[in-house]
Amino acid sequence: MSTMPAPELTAWIAALRPLLDAEEIRQYDRQLWIIALDADTCIELEVDAARAQLVLTSLVGRPPAGAEAEYHRFLLGAAADWRETGTRRLSLDLEGQVHQLEDVPLADLTQETLTSRVQAFVADARALRLDLGASPEPAATATAPAPGLLRV
Repeated sequence: MSTMPAPELTAWIAALRPLLDAEEIRQYDRQLWIIALDADTCIELEVDAARAQLVLTSLVGRPPAGAEAEYHRFLLGAAADWRETGTRRLSLDLEGQVHQLEDVPLADLTQETLTSRVQAFVADARALRLDLGASPEPAATATAPAPGLLRV
């Protein structure tokens, strides 16, 4: 695949639904999809054409009250461990919620690569949600993209 999204990208993303046991996959425009895994978990996929990347984003939770400093240290440590995390990273939004993000290069992307990267991203997002031990704000439903979370 070139650095621009090809028509097959939509088909590849749609093919993820049974593999992820997703409730729904909705495309909002040529460059934005939301995968609703369940009532609490959504994965956003957005093409960043300027960087030739497909950006995966998921809200994974909010640190428990009183444990914010511990989780902030964890987030900083995860950022410093780039050799292990590759293009995957964690961030904290202004409301204190933790998001997992990952860049997937569009250059020479194959369906197999997309599938393995999204499956690993989903597994890690679910593990982080369990690790946080706290429910995040309700996940964005597959009716509208979450404002402000789709750009990195």
